[in-house]
Amino acid sequence: MTKTELQNTLILLAGDLAIFLIFALVGRETHAGGDPNLIANALPTLVPFVLMWLIAAPPLGVYRPTVYRAILPAIIRTLAAWIISGPVAILIRAQLLQRTAIPLPFVAVTMGLNGALLIGWHVFMAWWLRRSGR
Repeated sequence: MTKTELQNTLILLAGDLAIFLIFALVGRETHAGGDPNLIANALPTLVPFVLMWLIAAPPLGVYRPTVYRAILPAIIRTLAAWIISGPVAILIRAQLLQRTAIPLPFVAVTMGLNGALLIGWHVFMAWWLRRSGR
């Protein structure tokens, strides 16, 4: 991997992690506004999604330059990684929060929103990398 490819991979990864961080913080603030321990209390949501994404995405090739530089492969690999990692992360989160039931609206919003954001981010990166020649 060249230095530029490593930089591109790290930018892509940072964007992925930022999506999960923003999702966890906004969700926590929405449901527990004014929480003085916002960051600490968002961790049970953040950690499972980051952990499962880091387990699923690399082996599925999400961070391969040949994948993330082309729009269709980026969409397919990102979607595959999210379909695998998202539901497992939801289950882990439920266990961490000692929930016996997982509300269907949470599943729908989580899978839809994070999936759209991840795919949108990867499509943007593929477009930008091709356009800029990186």
